Amino acid sequence: MNKLISIISTCYNEESNIERCYYVIKKLFNENGLRYEHIFVDNYSKDNSREIIKKICKKDKNVKAIFNSKNYGPFLSNFNGLKSASGDYIIVNFASDVQDPPEVIDKFLNKMNEGYDVVYGVKKSTDEGLILNKCRKIFYYFINKFSSSSNPENSNEFACISKKVLDKIRNHKDYFPYIRGYFGKISDNVTFIEFDRNKRERGQSKNSFFDLYTQAINGAVSTMDKPVRALTVFSLIFVVILLAMLFYSLTAKIFFPLSAPRGFAFLSVIILFFFSWILLIMSLILEYLIAIHEQIRFNLDVSVDEKINF
Repeated sequence: MNKLISIISTCYNEESNIERCYYVIKKLFNENGLRYEHIFVDNYSKDNSREIIKKICKKDKNVKAIFNSKNYGPFLSNFNGLKSASGDYIIVNFASDVQDPPEVIDKFLNKMNEGYDVVYGVKKSTDEGLILNKCRKIFYYFINKFSSSSNPENSNEFACISKKVLDKIRNHKDYFPYIRGYFGKISDNVTFIEFDRNKRERGQSKNSFFDLYTQAINGAVSTMDKPVRALTVFSLIFVVILLAMLFYSLTAKIFFPLSAPRGFAFLSVIILFFFSWILLIMSLILEYLIAIHEQIRFNLDVSVDEKINF
């Protein structure tokens, strides 16, 4: 295989892991004799991460670097790195803490050679605590069930995509890109590789509970369109049923006054009828908001201090 492989590794204050990440990828591709570019995207680190990356870039032209002018968060930083990738296949994010097993990359590439557009990495297990692990599983379950596009459960940005897929999203300017959610909207020609995620050996995760919550909400807003569609359908059914009840009540008052609903029962039908219309109008407004949301999110460029080896 003479294809060029791009690997994106984002980092923020990962001085204890960057060199290990570099050598792991270098060893993997040297053993396989594959052409590659390893792009480190530094998200305005405050430690020695930048200097370490610059030294690596100086001695190895396969390594490239992007240094952001501020901390844009992991998603936007990663997406900006993807835009600079030139490979035929792209590893979307091989985390610089090396928690994702590098040997899975070989399996990604084998699947891509079979003709898939996207190969997701699906975590069978992690070293996270029980509560966080359960919360993740519940989140992934709802994302998958309530989205009209493919979103494999327990997958994250550790995935491999073709250049064709990248070209379709390259020009997006989303302020908070839910990258894995894009792929299912582009292609159904996808598969996945299961793996056990490694325990972090050095340093601590930079994601706080608030960061994880923010990312989860963004993922839900970006992909979960089925609940709104269900609300619209439910509202229409509700309107039809109550319209029939109201018609029956009015007809009965004219032709069968003794058996017609009266008092609170009749008042309840009228109130519920108008409530059903309000619900329907609100659901239609949400439909419009989804459409508008899809159009206006793409509005931010990342400011970069320096690029090396591009």
